[in-house]
Order: sequence, then C-alpha cells, then structure tokens
Amino acid sequence: MNSNEIKRRKIQGAANILSIVNLLMIGRMAGDNGVTYIAAAALAFAFLWALCGGYTADTLGRLLRVRNAKGQYRGAAMMSRNIFIFQTAVGLAGMLVLFFGAGAVAEKVFHVRYSAFLMTFLAPALFLRGISAVLMGFCQGEGSELPTAVASILRQVSVLLLSLVLCRALGNYGVKVGRLLVQADFASMYAGAGFVIAIDISEIFVILFMLVVRKAGGRSRRNEQPEGTRSVDSFPGAVQSFSINRAPYSMTQLFLLLPVILGLLFFGKSVVDWEAGMLDYGAYFGQYLAVSLILLLLVEGTFIRICSKTVINLRKGEQRFARVIFQSGIHITVINSLFLAAFLAVMSEQAARLLDAGNSTLVGKLFRGGALMLPFAALAFYFIRFLMLTGKSLLVLGALAISDIVYVLSMTLFLNVGKAGILALAYAGIMGSAVCCVLLGIVTYQQFRVGNLWLQTFVVPAGAACVTGLLCMLIRKVAAPHLGDAVTLILCGALSLAAYWGLLLLSRNFSEQELENIPGGGLIISLGQLLHLL
Repeated sequence: MNSNEIKRRKIQGAANILSIVNLLMIGRMAGDNGVTYIAAAALAFAFLWALCGGYTADTLGRLLRVRNAKGQYRGAAMMSRNIFIFQTAVGLAGMLVLFFGAGAVAEKVFHVRYSAFLMTFLAPALFLRGISAVLMGFCQGEGSELPTAVASILRQVSVLLLSLVLCRALGNYGVKVGRLLVQADFASMYAGAGFVIAIDISEIFVILFMLVVRKAGGRSRRNEQPEGTRSVDSFPGAVQSFSINRAPYSMTQLFLLLPVILGLLFFGKSVVDWEAGMLDYGAYFGQYLAVSLILLLLVEGTFIRICSKTVINLRKGEQRFARVIFQSGIHITVINSLFLAAFLAVMSEQAARLLDAGNSTLVGKLFRGGALMLPFAALAFYFIRFLMLTGKSLLVLGALAISDIVYVLSMTLFLNVGKAGILALAYAGIMGSAVCCVLLGIVTYQQFRVGNLWLQTFVVPAGAACVTGLLCMLIRKVAAPHLGDAVTLILCGALSLAAYWGLLLLSRNFSEQELENIPGGGLIISLGQLLHLL
C-alpha cells in the first residue's frame, strides 16, 4: 500500500463519516421510525452490494496495476472491458432482485412494511454503483487514486445537499397523503424516500465525474505493448480472476454486516408493539450505531498508515522494527478507543439530548450500555486490516463467523430471557466484538510473535480512562446546570482529553520509538521533552 493509496483510504474514511452525518441529519426530518424504514432498505441494499459489487474498485485496480506493471497493456484493456460487462450484468441482476423482492424482504424478513417503498427507489443504485466502482477501478489501475477519493466526497456532498431538498419536499407531500389516508407514518416514509432518491441521483453524478476524468486523463496503451507480454485474458478467465481476488474482501464485508442485519430481523420478530419497536430501533440505528461508527472511523484513521508501515517492513525482512510499529498501533488504538468509550458513557445524557431530544432517555441508555463495544471493535478492526494485508483472510473469516454466532446467541438470550428490548442489540454487540477481538488478537500475536506488554498497552490507559471519566463526571455536574448541553459537551471533551494525555505522559506510558510511528507523535514528543517527561 503506497502513500497515495493511504491518503485515498483516509479520504474515503472521511467520506464515510460524512455519510453517517447525513443519516443523523435526515433522522431529524424523518424521525426515528423513518430511520428504521431507511435502515431496512439500506441493509437490504448493503447485503446485495456486498455480494454483487463489494470491493470492486480496489480489486480491479489491483489486477490492472499488476498487468500494467508487467507491460501487459492489451491484457489490461481486455480485462477492463470484460469486467465492465460482467459488473454491469451483475448490477442489473441485483437491481431487479431488490426491486421485485422489496415487498417480501420488507414484510417477511425485516417486518418493516413501509421500507418496501424505499427499497424500490434504492434498487437502481445497485446498478449505478456497480458502474461507478468499475470506473474507479480503471483509474486506480492506472495508478491514480485521486479520482476515487474525490468521487467519494462528491457522492456524500451531493447526497447531503439533495437530501435536504428532497426529504423536505417529499416529507411535506407525505404529510398530505397521510392525512388523506389517515396514515401518520407516510410522512416519515416519504421523507426517507427523498434520502434514497438522493443516493440514486448522486451515483449518476459520480459516474459522470468519473467519465469526464477518464476522458480527460485516460490514455489507451493497446498499441504500446512490449515484446513478450502478449497475455490477454478471455472473458471467463477475467471474471474468474476478478471473482477469486474479490471474494475474501466481499465475504469479510458481508460478515461484518451480518450482525446488523440479524439484529433488525430478530428485534422485528420480538416486538409486541410494532410502532414503539420501530421508534426504538430508529434510536438504536440512527443514533447509537451511527455515533459508534463515527468514533470507530476516527480511530481507524489513526492506524491505517501504521498497518501499511508494518507490512512494508515485514516484506523487507525487518521483523524487529515491524513488531515495534505493530505494537505502537495496538497501543494508540487502545488509548483512543478507551477515552472515547469513557467519554461517551459519562456524557451520554448530553449527547442524547443533542441528537434526539424526543427519545433521549433511550439513546442515553444505549450510549452508556453499549460504549464498551468501542475498544473491542476498534482493536478487532486493527487486527482485521493487518491480517488482510498479510494474506490471512481465511483466519479473519473464521473469527468473524464465530463472533457472529456469539452475537446471535447473546442477542437471543438478552431479548428472550433478559427482556432487554433494544438494549439487547447493544449488549450483544459488546459480546460479539469482544470475542472477535480476542480471537483475532490471539491469531495475530501467534503469527507475529509480539511481546505481551499488558501493563503498558492496556492497564495504564484503562486506569487513565477511568480517572478521566470521573473528572469528566465532576466537570459535567458543575457545568451542566449553568451551560447548555453543547457547551458542556465541548468543555468536558477538551478538559478531559487534556487530562487524559497528561496522565499518560506523567506515567511515561510511551516510548519515543512508539511515538515516532503514530499520528501526532512528533507533537507529543516535543511536549514531553519540554515538560521533561520523555
């Protein structure tokens, strides 16, 4: 993974955060029940996308780069054409499956009847995204990562802007239809439809952008073929090579998505009051899960480069230096995720009132009860990225399959025996992510033979997080009666973050070699040397 690819992945991470922010904003217009309708449609779309087109751009780009590097320009051009035809056909099939199966999926699988309307509107995005992914793969195959990064941002910005217009317009229309038919949920359903239509239109914008980039910067190499490099893939051969290379990443995406899908499925079957259940799931998906994913993506941004540097040094044969970098990645992941978990748990009331004033009690309980998922999930993602880069995809799939089973068993227990309601999904998420983290950690440590630095890596940051949480709680009690929720949240965040890193520096929890490999490490080294703590 070169520096341009690392930058592209970081920009795509920022685009993913923006997409979740879009959902938070749409949730205010569509309501918690509208978020549930959107969630059911989005999960059906995501499941089919993982099967039909997940990791298409990265896989195609990697295959084309290999051929171009060998001078097989005609072979690369033929593969591009063959995969474009194949992915267009697969995307069309996926679109038809979702379009004609929307009613059955919504009512028989998820038990969210109003989401069928949204699925039919979202179906064309499967076809359109398949085309845009292939076009991104063309650019990545030529060694250009910037168009994909720009297209990712363009997609989310256009979704945001279009949603603000379409959700309001269609939501108002839904209010009128709902009054006419005496169906109060129509307003939320139509507002959600505005969101999914915005996704369709945004995919068209992305395709047009990629075509312009392809036309302006593309250059055919068919006639530049060096001697001895006349390998040309047939259509079946190109599809087979593409599918085999894509399968591990697509299956990983599917296993990561499966707990969310099963959560909605099992919860939908367990609720007695359907209307109240849809409101509860909307709070879970649109508030708790959305905020948790934003925090996880922020943590992920700190270790993308570390994983890449670790693999590069392993390939160079520098085992000792690679271990130091890998250990520093675990350390910074633990530090960041523990702080975010402690802060989210302590400040749950303020965060819940800011996000969902109408259902803040439930959202606050979800934040407090499910905050512990963050450190487990963050470490699991770190191990997954490292193992996938080193070609250990089967070990990752095995660990994810076991953790999914644990999630289902835990969720069933909490729903049926514990009667925890929607909190069962948060508790099961902790159990599943913990098992995944432990299994992948054991595999990684055995593969890499990393030393067990438990005190430095886990115990000291956990103690600092607990002390910081108590400090944050004290500041909240003093500030909350006099300041608003937003100001209290910002003030507690700034002061607790400074206190947290101060405690870590005072305890000399870092080595300078570690700090040299983590984002912002240079600033911490300068500060520590200034205070004579390093």
